[in-house]
Amino acid sequence: MQEPEQDQKRQLRSAIRRIRLTPTESDEWEAAAEADGKTLSDWLRSKVGDTKLFKRHKLTARAAAPVADPALIREVAKIGNNLNQIARAINVCKLNGKPVQTIELISLLASIQADVKGLVNAKEKSDVHQIS
Repeated sequence: MQEPEQDQKRQLRSAIRRIRLTPTESDEWEAAAEADGKTLSDWLRSKVGDTKLFKRHKLTARAAAPVADPALIREVAKIGNNLNQIARAINVCKLNGKPVQTIELISLLASIQADVKGLVNAKEKSDVHQIS
């Protein structure tokens, strides 16, 4: 049988309580929590006397997502789709006990590799033109 203290450690915090704040109060609380390196929930728990806080990493700002060329994303998606179809076909052959056509498979993979190299070269050329 588990000790009561262990049961409390394993409980998830799933109860939600709502309170009303002015926008200024809300901003002040968020700023205070961030200044202490805590989430708002942990900051509030520390203010009301809950000493059972989890250790968490300090909150940091996330870097902006890099901008990607939509045409390049579509081409990479097409290549990924082709790879998934090849993998599915191989798995179906294995499940049905049919031999995998190795030469045909190698040919398809070489074609995909050439497509990827072409995309990389095209991207590198477009980056060079943008810098110039």
